[in-house]
Amino acid sequence: MISQNWSKLKPQFAKNPRPKCLPDPPSKLVRRRHKTKRSKHPEEVSKNRLLQWVGLELGRWDVMDEVVAGYDLHISPSLGGADSKRNEQKRKRHLEAWLWARMFHPLLPLGEPSPEALKQGDEQLLQKLVNAGVSKKEARARIRKLAIILSSEIVPATDIRVQVDEQSSDLIKLRCGKRTVEVLPRYFAKLRDLHVGSSLQFHLAAFLVLARYRVLQVHDKGGGNQGALPASVFGVLQKWTSEPVIEAFASPLNTLAGAGYFHSAFSEVDGLFGSRGSFFEATFLEGVVEVNPPFDEAIVWRTAVFCQQCLERATADKKMLVFVVVIPETEWPGHAEFLRSQFLRRSITLLAGNHFYQVGNQHLNHCRTYPASRNTSLLLLSSLPLAGTNALCTKLHTAFQTQAAATKSALLCIIYPLFVWVMFHELRTLVLKLEATPSFRVNEDCPAVFLHQTVTLD
Repeated sequence: MISQNWSKLKPQFAKNPRPKCLPDPPSKLVRRRHKTKRSKHPEEVSKNRLLQWVGLELGRWDVMDEVVAGYDLHISPSLGGADSKRNEQKRKRHLEAWLWARMFHPLLPLGEPSPEALKQGDEQLLQKLVNAGVSKKEARARIRKLAIILSSEIVPATDIRVQVDEQSSDLIKLRCGKRTVEVLPRYFAKLRDLHVGSSLQFHLAAFLVLARYRVLQVHDKGGGNQGALPASVFGVLQKWTSEPVIEAFASPLNTLAGAGYFHSAFSEVDGLFGSRGSFFEATFLEGVVEVNPPFDEAIVWRTAVFCQQCLERATADKKMLVFVVVIPETEWPGHAEFLRSQFLRRSITLLAGNHFYQVGNQHLNHCRTYPASRNTSLLLLSSLPLAGTNALCTKLHTAFQTQAAATKSALLCIIYPLFVWVMFHELRTLVLKLEATPSFRVNEDCPAVFLHQTVTLD
């Protein structure tokens, strides 16, 4: 493994990383719908091309495993903290932040990061290592070596055969070589409904998209930088507007709008399931767009600039374009850029712990929601004056809280039977102890009926 030969890695190679295997370019197909130009992506892909993509994805997964192993061996232990599950997840969040600053370049086709984003991502991880007691020189060397692993050659797999196990009612498993991806049955059915290619190629396409988002997740517990909007919130938007709502940042796994109405990160893979391609490559003239970008400083800034440009064009054409933006309340430049826009019509703050998001890996997780750990800004921007913004924001705020209440009720349904079982077990143990006491005797003709009674709590 590359990560185990840490001392042999040469830092100079990380300055201009170049993988030897690049992703296939998307097709030339362009479709237009609802006044926006769809990004280029394949609707029909030959089986041979699809097999090549799956092989390439398996190669990417191998490289990501090397990145995680290198981080776990040579960086994570230095960050300190008790060896608890919470601290382990926190340390891995640092890796996710570093990868997103680099836009996973050159491993994933997310585009090239700016020099400023690269420098900032490295400096943030460097400072964490220095605060943990590592010298600056050593910290920089470790980060450079991690970058070398990220730029390793992608070696595609060649023996591509996808096997599907649908026997379990809990998770459906798709296997290809040494890799297995899992998905809840309802999300597997969702992928089947969204799939725009031949039904004979569905299993290959499903494995491909699940493998891609597993790599994007970084590790088994990854995905903490993205919280999806609850369905109740998206439902409010759909009722408010008379036309379909476009999602700016979604995936085939978490889209609420459906095929043809969502943008996503990977046009060539997600296009197999009806994605419109990259949000940043679209041309918006009118309509309603829900914007919930990954919680990354560089991406939020890029989103703010892009939305401003779209609104200026729509204003010049006297078209009504609305962006409903959901981002964390931070001191990031992108957040400030949204707030000072002349197109901002209304903004509210959702307090931490008082509203919920859907988890990023909801296709694997039965517990689909989690409480927001920090404040969220809900922003309404429009190219022309917009009426009813106060009422809309109130409904959206309530929808976020309604989701929280529903989750609490679901948790109560789980906890209450557990509480009853524990109390029953403790009571039974107490009786057994009393029976073992010489001074205590149970009348054989009068069994302890109370042990089998059902207790009803108001």
